[in-house]
Amino acid sequence: MEEQTRRALELEKERKIAQEEAERLDQDRKAAVEAKAALLNHSENQLKNQENYATELAELTSKISQLEDAKKKKDEEAKRWQKRAMAVEGDLERTKEELKSKLVGVHIQASVHTHMHEHDETDESSAEASAELTSPDMVRDRSEEERVTEAQKNKRLRKNLKPRHQQELDKIGQ
Repeated sequence: MEEQTRRALELEKERKIAQEEAERLDQDRKAAVEAKAALLNHSENQLKNQENYATELAELTSKISQLEDAKKKKDEEAKRWQKRAMAVEGDLERTKEELKSKLVGVHIQASVHTHMHEHDETDESSAEASAELTSPDMVRDRSEEERVTEAQKNKRLRKNLKPRHQQELDKIGQ
């Protein structure tokens, strides 16, 4: 009986050890299942993030492309305007030179007319100057806006020439 009691105690002890081992294994299995679920969840989140990043990357790439196209168009437009500005500047310089040469001619002509006809009207000289300034050699293939601007310049020029012409007449008369 002692033998049976000792054997029963040993069996009980082994059963407890086996039960503890089974509980430990069950806990390890549960921890592994939870870790697997966490990894799966983490993996799914990473895939979603990757998809989001890929979408965001595609959107940003598209925006960059659009901005580059817009910049290219603006650069081309700026070059066109720069060419126009250079052409206008060249026209302005030529007009200034032509105007200077015409003014010298008008001034000389006005002086000659003053000596010859001291009582000529100022309007007549201005009309002659205007006719000279609009001679056919100065007329070019220009847009309406340029012609209007040129007309405005001529009008201001005539307005400025009248007092000067009168001053010259006064100097000569004295």
